[in-house]
Amino acid sequence: MGKHLKNRYYKQILAVLFIVSLVPVMFLSYFMYSFVNQQRTAVYRTAMSQLENDQQEFEISFSYVDMALIRLGLKDTCLSTIGKEREAKNFQAFNALQEELQLISNTETELEELYLVSQQQGWILGNTSFHNIEEDANQKMIQMLLRTEQSAFWYRDQDQLYMCRRIPINSKTGRGMLIAKFDTRTMLHQKDRREEGERLLLIDKENMVMAGAGKSIHIWDDIRVVKEIKNENAEIDVSEVRFQDEKYVMFQKISDYNGWKYLLLVPQNQIYGNLKRISYIILFVIFNLLMLDVAVIVLASKKLYSPIGKIDETVTNGMRYAEDAPETIRAEDGLMERVEYMVNKNVEMKQKLKKDQKDGQQLFLRKIYQGEITDPDQKIFEKNGFQLKQFDSGMFFVMAVKYNCHFATPEDKQLYLFALDNIVNELIIPEEAFPPVLIGSLLYLTFYMKTDSAESAGMKAQLLAVMITTTVKKYMGYPVNIGISQGFTQLKNIKTGAEESKKALQDAIGAEGEVKFYHSHSTASEHTASLGVKKQRVQLMHSVDIGEPEACKKELVDYIQEISTLPYYVFKLEICKLVSEILNVYNDYALNPDYEKVGDIVDFDITKTVNNCEKLNSYLWEYLLEPLFAAICSQAKDRDMMQQIIEYLLDNIEQDINLEECARHFNYNSNYLSRWFKKKTGMTYTDFISNKKMERCKTLLAETDISVNELAERFGYSSPQNFIRVFKKYTFLTPGQYRKNERERRK
Repeated sequence: MGKHLKNRYYKQILAVLFIVSLVPVMFLSYFMYSFVNQQRTAVYRTAMSQLENDQQEFEISFSYVDMALIRLGLKDTCLSTIGKEREAKNFQAFNALQEELQLISNTETELEELYLVSQQQGWILGNTSFHNIEEDANQKMIQMLLRTEQSAFWYRDQDQLYMCRRIPINSKTGRGMLIAKFDTRTMLHQKDRREEGERLLLIDKENMVMAGAGKSIHIWDDIRVVKEIKNENAEIDVSEVRFQDEKYVMFQKISDYNGWKYLLLVPQNQIYGNLKRISYIILFVIFNLLMLDVAVIVLASKKLYSPIGKIDETVTNGMRYAEDAPETIRAEDGLMERVEYMVNKNVEMKQKLKKDQKDGQQLFLRKIYQGEITDPDQKIFEKNGFQLKQFDSGMFFVMAVKYNCHFATPEDKQLYLFALDNIVNELIIPEEAFPPVLIGSLLYLTFYMKTDSAESAGMKAQLLAVMITTTVKKYMGYPVNIGISQGFTQLKNIKTGAEESKKALQDAIGAEGEVKFYHSHSTASEHTASLGVKKQRVQLMHSVDIGEPEACKKELVDYIQEISTLPYYVFKLEICKLVSEILNVYNDYALNPDYEKVGDIVDFDITKTVNNCEKLNSYLWEYLLEPLFAAICSQAKDRDMMQQIIEYLLDNIEQDINLEECARHFNYNSNYLSRWFKKKTGMTYTDFISNKKMERCKTLLAETDISVNELAERFGYSSPQNFIRVFKKYTFLTPGQYRKNERERRK
């Protein structure tokens, strides 16, 4: 490894692998961190939910007792009895009031005892007792409560919690008081989870403990003094506090009922114990993953660097023989530069070998075309570098290309032949043709057509030849003639094919841009469509122009039958001409054809969607001609209807017919009529009516003595001033000025 570390490529591989391998570790760490946070939040929510449940139970009891005291304090029996003396004659009223107290005390609440204290008469009536204030064990506390000038308040004495309400209700002083006594030990008995270490506290608005166990109160006092509170979670009111050597997590909930704080103290170990164990396990796993990651990185770096090291060694050894290589490329760390240099050298050598091989193949084919090699077989072709495995079925053709031009200098001729050779090489597929060979003024090309029938192969060969003649004429300016042999399947017939293609060229003497087949195929040209076919196409388009669908359908059948006898290329050319003329009609009527179907028609071939004359006839009629006739007919109906609407409006221009009335008259939807009217006339319905009204007004002003008032009333304007304003907007003149100008012009 120390040897590798000196190499910059090894260090780069090591750095990249380390960075890439850190990504999953970082994702895992983030996932684990999120998982721990989610678990902690879940524990917080559980504890908070428990605190909310306890708070709800307490507040239900407190609110029930409070409402019961209010109702009792408002009753006439209570108000009348509280002022009576403790005498036998009043005991019936006292007994009825005591039953009320017992009824409230017997509910399922944390209420221990309920008292009615008469400040005026000095007695206390409880749910189980009735005596004077001087006889009560809590005489001093009761006297203190009676002196408190509040209508309702709470008071805590050791483990007792008192709810006090004045009588009369809502008065700060009065004749007596209702006191509800709660035992906080009983209240917290079920809520305080002492075996789990959880502690519940009730704190009033002045931060005084209203209910809680001894240690809980000490913790709260310590918190108030030291202020050692640390917020841990923004969503939940939770804090971390310390008391002596113990740590607690404190959950807090403020009551909407009386503003008290409900606190739940949970030992920190109980909250974080499991989370810490999970965190330690996660850290252990991440650490082991990092160690494993480092080991894998080292091994992978060595594995990845191994081929580079071998390449470096090979290139270094090869550079010893590259005497012309510059010193910068020979540098020790310049591996990429050395490899690029060696690859370029290798490419140059391969290109040279390939050119030598092509030159050798052309020389071999030249000997065959000239008859120097007779009866060549497959082995001799393969020996000269030809790959014949793909030529398993189909037919061979020999094409002879002859140029028809004279050159001023030999250099011009060489340049032309070079360009011609390049065009032929670009248009043919290298795997389906042998290299072209120039012999004298003829360029011979043997190519292969893989098809199921001789007729199809001939059509494809003809199409290739037409492509060559068209391309040469377009880009080089000089036309060429092409002769094509009959198709053959045996390689030994190449010499015969060359002679046939040369003879086929003799039929093209005096012509330019001709493609001739030897014997079996009729001649084909770029411009061989007969006058009969052209006449048939003209008749077909005439039936389209005059709108005769039945006649067009018959003419289409005759046209397809007429062109079916043409050669393949001319046949396709005629189809393109017909489609082009039909599309021109579509453009005249601003229509859009189905371009996908148009593509299928133009792409006619035995291997395509439209592969026979019947389907071609069907596609032309169903997807081009029939929709065209339907659209033309629809547009004619639209024009007639729009003309009727315009005539109706002009005849009734003085009636001020609005859009809704016009739509109703012609049984149209008003919104549709508005859009259609603007599309056909180029202006909105309102603008059209206004324009026509102004034209009629101008005529009347010029030819009659009608007044402006009569015109405004006659054409439905609200006032003469409004009419004058609209007239001036359209003519830039007032009605009077317009009448004067017109009469002067006519004189």
